[in-house]
Amino acid sequence: MGTSLPAAVEFRLPAGWAPGPERDAGTFVAVHAASAGSGFPANITVDTGIRPNLATLAEIAAESVATLRERSPDLTVTSRAADTGLAQDLRLTVWMNGRLWEVTQSQVYLAETGTGEQTVLRAVLTSTVDQFASVHEDFVEFLSTLRFASD
Repeated sequence: MGTSLPAAVEFRLPAGWAPGPERDAGTFVAVHAASAGSGFPANITVDTGIRPNLATLAEIAAESVATLRERSPDLTVTSRAADTGLAQDLRLTVWMNGRLWEVTQSQVYLAETGTGEQTVLRAVLTSTVDQFASVHEDFVEFLSTLRFASD
């Protein structure tokens, strides 16, 4: 599946996932069908952006944490690892559908560097703590197909 994100990416959604409603321009959302009726549907979001600076992926991931912490002061980073990109797992609470939910986010950052700028790709699995075990392997499968589109 291709996307209309600011930078073209390609991926394949695992079985049981379907494109969801667009949240923001330039963001792709997929929803886990089996969790859709739970009040908090597990979802995968993908977005890309062009960064004029050459911030490290760790700095970009820290910016994401700071932004989320403004809405969820109890946010904790439960793990962070760098390899070909950067992955971090978060635990936080969010208010949705009239209820407070304890959720996990698995965030993965990849970058392609050009002259004086970089294109950053972020993929995020968001699920409740109870849903996480049943959707995490799907996210790993999704990540194995995710890449910047070739020209």
